[in-house]
Amino acid sequence: MNKIGLLFTSRNNYELLDFWMQNVDTEGFSILNIDEDSTEENKSKGREICKKYNIEYLDREERGMLFNMITACNYFKSKGLEYIVYNTHDSFPKKGFFKDFNQLVKEKDLSNFGVIGFNILHDKTWHQLARTPLQPKQGEFYDRYPANSSIPLKWSKPYAIESAMWTTAAVNISQYEKHIIPTGDYHFFHSWDDIAFQFLYKNIYNICIPSLIVNHTQEVKIHHGLPYKSPLIGGPHNKNEEEREFYYSKWGFKEVWFNRWGFWYDDRSSFENVKEQYKDTLLYDFYHFDRNNSLTPLKTFDL
Repeated sequence: MNKIGLLFTSRNNYELLDFWMQNVDTEGFSILNIDEDSTEENKSKGREICKKYNIEYLDREERGMLFNMITACNYFKSKGLEYIVYNTHDSFPKKGFFKDFNQLVKEKDLSNFGVIGFNILHDKTWHQLARTPLQPKQGEFYDRYPANSSIPLKWSKPYAIESAMWTTAAVNISQYEKHIIPTGDYHFFHSWDDIAFQFLYKNIYNICIPSLIVNHTQEVKIHHGLPYKSPLIGGPHNKNEEEREFYYSKWGFKEVWFNRWGFWYDDRSSFENVKEQYKDTLLYDFYHFDRNNSLTPLKTFDL
């Protein structure tokens, strides 16, 4: 019995969806693609590609990932499914990933968690398990270890995280519907971080499952004429604002984050000014947890 459905959101990048489908075994799971205001030409292309691979195509209802997730919840719930696995077009789960995750949610009760993250092999360089803006860091705000090495013992079990490495991430439908307040303030970047932080604010753990591995391979975007690093502004792979608008639309996500949460995502010290607002929440707990000097994460789980 299937409990998971697969979600893509697309904006003028259907060449990548076609490539992804050619290279990943989706193992018979239901797939939904939500179009985020592509051009009419690209929408037509998207419908054809979705038809080719038996993917349900929907135009967005309201802009932004948090609203797209509401649409996805309604769609997959109507099919009797309980979990959504979101995937970017340059993130390639290893063979058996979906089957293994589906089996896990059948055998174990994950319904009380918020965002569920995985072990993301980033550009063949690092295994990135989680995003860690609140915890003390040594130059990087990720839980990570080098490629081609074993998972460090302290991260070998499913464990509590601030936010998932969101190129592939999952969520329980009922948890999302119950706890997440959607916003269109940002369309794409930081949206999964916001979802994760909304759960933490309500003292709901987000977790990473290190044994389930996904390859995040940004170079495939270059081969299909897309910018290499999506968030870069004015860099060699993100030439101008017109290009950003074409692929990502609304910008200013850093300022949106600050206005919503009261601190800068990439400046941990700014949380000090607002920390008392978050007392008695997991946000406060993560801020005071020193991951660099701890032998174990904030919390682990037997799954």
